[in-house]
Amino acid sequence: MSKIRLTSTAPGIMGLLESFPAIGTKMTALAQELLSTPHHGVFLPSWVLEYIAASCSEQGKTEFCRDSHYAIALAKSPHVSIADMHQHMLLNERYRLLELLAHKAYCFPGTITEAEITALQDDKAIHGSSTNEEIHLVIAIACAFRMFNAYVKNIGNPVCPTPEAYRQIGEAIASNGYQGV
Repeated sequence: MSKIRLTSTAPGIMGLLESFPAIGTKMTALAQELLSTPHHGVFLPSWVLEYIAASCSEQGKTEFCRDSHYAIALAKSPHVSIADMHQHMLLNERYRLLELLAHKAYCFPGTITEAEITALQDDKAIHGSSTNEEIHLVIAIACAFRMFNAYVKNIGNPVCPTPEAYRQIGEAIASNGYQGV
């Protein structure tokens, strides 16, 4: 239940963004830019970026954001289940290290070390090195999701009633982007 009166009955952050369009438009544009817009020097599939956003939301215990971004990641990915995506992320050293970097940026701002960045840029890594642009984008996603998650948790808005509702959100955003929802 929301702690303030909203004009929208949409769940999670969607109800907040619809109820306050002046801020909602800008926050939606930020999500679009971070998660769905191609970036020079970034060679990560968009589903990996969505997965990292979901994983950060899981760190923040924000159910709506976690489940909707896992659903978006799944809709954008070649995987058949969230468990399959989890397995892929665990087995890909580069993706796993980027996810861990995002967790650190999300949970412990200001504590990322030069050694951690250097490890991500190591050309000898099994799954390849990460570019400066990729590292920057992953940290920006983590920091933005810290804000998005705090926004949802502090105002409080109901989550989706069923897993099917998350699947529908995932497919809509994967197909139309954030501004098309």
